[in-house]
Amino acid sequence: MSACRSPALTAETLLTQPGTQATAYGSVYCAFHAETAHTTGHGVRYAFVPHVPDQGAGCGEDTVNPDNAFGSGYLDGYSIVAGHEYAEAVTDPDNFNGTQDGWNDPTTSENGDKCAWMGLQNIPLGKYQYAIQPMWSNEANGGQGACAVTR
Repeated sequence: MSACRSPALTAETLLTQPGTQATAYGSVYCAFHAETAHTTGHGVRYAFVPHVPDQGAGCGEDTVNPDNAFGSGYLDGYSIVAGHEYAEAVTDPDNFNGTQDGWNDPTTSENGDKCAWMGLQNIPLGKYQYAIQPMWSNEANGGQGACAVTR
């Protein structure tokens, strides 16, 4: 007897060079996620992350770590915004042509949107610290749901 397993949920992250612009970048969003069409049915899910430092504090620069000689706070927005959009790309797998058919709450907020810019903190990855935001978890808070960093 064989077990039926669903494929692992994945997405690509596209990071751009300084000066790359997208419609409404900086005024409405810091990054976005979507899916491209593909001849095999499901497209490629991706998070599009323009050069976040172009927007400064408006997209997370220095929100967790102070700027120092190594520029650590300068990159806070990258890890916060890219993590947010990557997680949404995975949990909203068919966001094709702007149609959100993945996880949304009753107000259409996705799991990253519900916790955006709240509870920002560093987590260790290897020997470095990275700024992140929590993500919504239906399991957290005894099954009542809450923004959570760990399971």
